[in-house]
Amino acid sequence: MGLNETPEREKAEFNMAVESLRQISGWFFYANDAAVKLDAFMWYHYLLAIYREISPFMSQIELDYVQNETEQLLLPINQFMDAQARTGRNRLEPGLYKRLNDLHLYFKRILKDNGMLMKMAEDAGHALR
Repeated sequence: MGLNETPEREKAEFNMAVESLRQISGWFFYANDAAVKLDAFMWYHYLLAIYREISPFMSQIELDYVQNETEQLLLPINQFMDAQARTGRNRLEPGLYKRLNDLHLYFKRILKDNGMLMKMAEDAGHALR
């Protein structure tokens, strides 16, 4: 059986949906904190944690985009860490900040598009129940 093949299994009476959303929410909290502190290294790694949690809900195009973007961010993140080690300061270049922020917002859009941020209802009258 290949990695992309799923065997038939019994379905559980309970699932991890609430726990998964709690975990994702926690990672976003820490990612926001790292962004405010201009800590590119931690921000990047919190975004990777978010990616691991939401990847099952992403299309192949989205997965490919994030894989490429996270690989492209490795060099600037390492340069940030080298500069931080030399100077002892968090000097986050605007271009790196923008790329991390764009990835952060991309993940938020994926959650929104999958109905994981707001309750979705067919009838607007049920939207706030």
